[in-house]
Amino acid sequence: MTEIEQRGTRAEVDPAATVLHVVGSALESVASVGASAAVADSGGYAVGVNNQTDFLRPHREGRLEVLARPVHQGRALQLWTAEITDADSRLIARGQVRLFNHLPEN
Repeated sequence: MTEIEQRGTRAEVDPAATVLHVVGSALESVASVGASAAVADSGGYAVGVNNQTDFLRPHREGRLEVLARPVHQGRALQLWTAEITDADSRLIARGQVRLFNHLPEN
């Protein structure tokens, strides 16, 4: 993780050429960390309940950047979108993650 904020999270990953699931996992992880940061002041954390990832182009080598941003941050649920780009700023994958806010009173 290179940046963790309530209004967006950023990370860099360097996946192996044959491990495509790493890309989808990175997308979900970055969104989850940002969503958890958004409810941390309340003593809570976010848990993913749905993840949809679209893989748009192959990636064989090199570092990728993952940027996740909230679309909606409600009391019970959050919706985040994320994009993964390569060093040339080409979109490799995009997705959205819906998360449940697990708060102390829930």
